[in-house]
Amino acid sequence: MKKGFPFALMMSLIAGIWGINLILPLQVDAQLSFSEIQNQIQQLMARVAGLRAQIALQSQNPSTGIGGTEPVFTRDLSAGIRGTDVAALQRFLNSHGFPVASSGPGARGNETTYFGSLTRGAVTRFQISRGLPASGQFNAATRQTVIGILANETNPPAETTIPRDTTSSNSITESGLSLRSITNAINDTVSGGSRLPVFAMAIVGGTDGPIELKSMTFEKTGTLPDTAIRRSYLLYRGQVIAESPSVANGMLRFADINFAIPAYQTLEITLAVDANSPGTISFSLNRAGDIAALNAGKNAAAIRGSFPIKSKTITISAVTPSTLSVAGSPLANTINASSSGSIIGSWRANANKNLSLKSITLRLSGTANRNDIHNVKLLVNFSSTGSIIATVAGDGIMHFDLANQPPALFSGENSIRVLADITGNAGNYMEVNIEKSSDIYAVDPGTNAGASVVLGSLAPARITIR
Repeated sequence: MKKGFPFALMMSLIAGIWGINLILPLQVDAQLSFSEIQNQIQQLMARVAGLRAQIALQSQNPSTGIGGTEPVFTRDLSAGIRGTDVAALQRFLNSHGFPVASSGPGARGNETTYFGSLTRGAVTRFQISRGLPASGQFNAATRQTVIGILANETNPPAETTIPRDTTSSNSITESGLSLRSITNAINDTVSGGSRLPVFAMAIVGGTDGPIELKSMTFEKTGTLPDTAIRRSYLLYRGQVIAESPSVANGMLRFADINFAIPAYQTLEITLAVDANSPGTISFSLNRAGDIAALNAGKNAAAIRGSFPIKSKTITISAVTPSTLSVAGSPLANTINASSSGSIIGSWRANANKNLSLKSITLRLSGTANRNDIHNVKLLVNFSSTGSIIATVAGDGIMHFDLANQPPALFSGENSIRVLADITGNAGNYMEVNIEKSSDIYAVDPGTNAGASVVLGSLAPARITIR
């Protein structure tokens, strides 16, 4: 039985509350059931999100000339397309740390209506930063991410913790880097193992970005001796961006980090350590001089923060460590050009107990053109997992962040494979490799302690494209 409901009046009231002149593109009956009303409201709220994104963009660029009731971003954009929505996209990228160009057409304040190679490059960098497939195309997933960012900037949540990987162009007015601790991201007690997170930091890129982080020096305190820390890491979204072999005299230094912090953007960087012994540990950045960075002009960047910046004190408990031994598997040494779903990497992973695979980083080398290797897919025990990498980056690094839905590695032998589509490169060759133990991160699901990874014979198979 349907109940009468003044639906059009309700929609008008909601639109009025949000401050939007709404022309509702919905076909509704005079009488609607409750479930139908809920469905209509969900459609309306999606429409509102797009409109509020438009308001946000207009407030940042009042002279854009984009007006009316249509959302700014309503279609896919790719190379060769022209339109005012392309200019709006360029303005978003330029104001959120992904400049289309440093000067001339496409630069901030000189955006164009043409989607060319520079726009594609900026979109690709944005997609990588957000964990999206790096296609360079402004597709539905990328569009919704942008709309969500703009909507949050217009009306942020009433209560927030320190944001992780968020843009904040409206509030950043200083150059250089700003740092602060994120204490709510770290547990007070952890089980001993590999890659234990001990210090999370929010690092904000200033107006002269991108800022290249070069080195960081931490002081260690607590009862855990220096010798109990086997290795240390700096992580971004589960990927190792720097490693340090040891702690000496209570000091831990990372040199040659070479990691870019985009202008106007806040990234979460985590310090993690390998430690099995029980004890307490904390770290601090004592002064601005403990951080070295270069701005876009390759000059020393200013470093800001309320020093000393300290982590909380972490208690490490001793547990029986889990281990994961990884070795290469045989592969065919030739692949046909223009082939789909070809195996380009294969490994055997032996675990001493059930584990969860949180991330894996692979590196592609050889003479093959990176642009001709597409849709790279990770298979764990013959099941696809993680996001598909649309195009391999120029440095050949392929990182799969699996933290949201980590696949299981069972006690005993497991299979890890990588498949890809090959669209050219006849006569060239490629190799895919796991270079070091920190390229794989797996944890004991019971204790969340990182497994010790042991690499066996990993000599990559040279695959010739014919």
